[in-house]
Amino acid sequence: GILIKSGKMVAGMQSKLFNKDKPAKMITNMAFKPYDAMFKEDKFVNCWLSSEKAECDKYNADPLCGMVMSIDFFKTMSGAFTKLYKAENLNKIKRDLPIFIISGECDPVGGSGKGTTNLYNCYRSNGLNDVSIKLYPKARHEILNDVVRDQVMADVLEYAERLFVK
Repeated sequence: GILIKSGKMVAGMQSKLFNKDKPAKMITNMAFKPYDAMFKEDKFVNCWLSSEKAECDKYNADPLCGMVMSIDFFKTMSGAFTKLYKAENLNKIKRDLPIFIISGECDPVGGSGKGTTNLYNCYRSNGLNDVSIKLYPKARHEILNDVVRDQVMADVLEYAERLFVK
């Protein structure tokens, strides 16, 4: 969509103006700052990740989390996203490949369920016949670090058993 195209454009311009390995602070702010704003009632950083403050605190304290990626990372990632939904690439997916799409219903990355549902519909309309979707109410981006973690684990286990246990 427009966000991916604009991200690709900004990353492309910045990679021409600056070193491609420079941290992409502006793009990072454009991409992630609005997510916290969706949860105004929560007064903690990165609340878009989980509704549980303790989980966000762990994320924020981890030196391996929350780093600002390079301009080239965003350029490459946005370029890959634009290729994902091209018909010739969708047609390469095996029609009987089992796919289980799971997401928090309040995950801003998945458009609060809209983008996730669009992905499901995209796969179904392109002839994939074993696609399932589960949106978890009140859950945000990191569904394994949110209030629904036990249900997510149970659902994934049930799905895996359906595939692999005969």
